[in-house]
Amino acid sequence: MCGSQPDGCTPKTFVDYLGDNFKSPFIFKMNISDTGYDYNSTLHINPINTTMSSCSKGVDLPFFKAGACGCSDCTDSCPKPVPPPDVTQCKLWGILCLDAAYGLGFVICTICFILTILLTNVFIDMEDQLIDNGNIPIISL
Repeated sequence: MCGSQPDGCTPKTFVDYLGDNFKSPFIFKMNISDTGYDYNSTLHINPINTTMSSCSKGVDLPFFKAGACGCSDCTDSCPKPVPPPDVTQCKLWGILCLDAAYGLGFVICTICFILTILLTNVFIDMEDQLIDNGNIPIISL
């Protein structure tokens, strides 16, 4: 922005570059000094105030007032998130409760599956014995 390297950029070189640049449509000359002066007693020009304020704090100067920047522009203005509360893990005999519930569900489902297989085979064997003995009731319509 100054027409030179960033480390050589000062307020004076910046204003000089803006006012006397081959790309600039307007040519103007500014005299930047450390002392204030009056020009025809109507225009009061004071030295540049180079103090910077944080974006999370407002600016309250006699000639300029502005509030702090918003969270989308300045991360320092964002509210600090509240850390979540410490959650104690539920444990049952040294095992997490959720893991114990999954294990118990697996055991119950396995037992139900084995019982279903066994009972199905028992009833199939009983049905085969009834057929072999001829004790099947005949339903006539």
